[in-house]
Amino acid sequence: MKEKNVAGFLAFFGGFLGLHRFYLGQIPLGIVYLIFQPLGFFLGFIDALVFWSMDQEKFDYKYNPRDYGEIYGRYNPQQRVYDEDSRRKKLKNHKYKSRSFEQEQPRDYRTKAKQSRNAYSKRHHPYKREQQNQLNKQKALPHIEQGKAMFRDFDYEGAILAFEQALKYDAYNYPVYFNLACAYSLTENEEQALKNLDKSVELGFRDFEKIEEHDAFSFLRVKEAYQAFKANNYRLPQTKFQADDLLEDPKKDDLFQGAMASNPVLS
Repeated sequence: MKEKNVAGFLAFFGGFLGLHRFYLGQIPLGIVYLIFQPLGFFLGFIDALVFWSMDQEKFDYKYNPRDYGEIYGRYNPQQRVYDEDSRRKKLKNHKYKSRSFEQEQPRDYRTKAKQSRNAYSKRHHPYKREQQNQLNKQKALPHIEQGKAMFRDFDYEGAILAFEQALKYDAYNYPVYFNLACAYSLTENEEQALKNLDKSVELGFRDFEKIEEHDAFSFLRVKEAYQAFKANNYRLPQTKFQADDLLEDPKKDDLFQGAMASNPVLS
């Protein structure tokens, strides 16, 4: 914490050297006093009179911003500026230390670290993610159109391959899952038809009347699994684990008890 009287004393006797400015943390201004020493005598004398005549609260507000709030119980806007500068310096030092550590490592390590940073930035930048999503949808579109054409030509196996290829690029396209379910139903693959239909509903498909009326699901609608699917609001029932699937407590096992009795270390 800077003292008003000390600043005045340094200004009066060492003003030509800028000592009071260095003391107050005003280093650039102190250098100016040091360069223009003849003018510094006069300015230092004036600064000393200003400091000695200045109110203590005003001095603390200007030169002790960090302690002003604790002393007087009032907010000082300069405190926020000081804290922001301090935070920037710490962040800059942290980045410098991180880069220094990388520079000390072998060349391969530095290359991989740089690639990792660039890849992370590309993946997590909102604009980059949106741009990548649009690009993936464009890549999926030709496969979707190909699958529809094959489906109309009754080539259901080819349509399945085309739709699955489209999902590699656009995995959240629920109409594609619906189309896959249609193709699997027409090939009488009950399990895959229900699985893809369930995925389509999970991702947002809500036209349940179309499921009941679509000719492609004629095979599927007569199956018991489909009735359970329909009764569960067009979702596959969740698997319930049976008690027999869980591991038993080893302490209840006879072999374990025998091992414990014969080996004092285990017990």
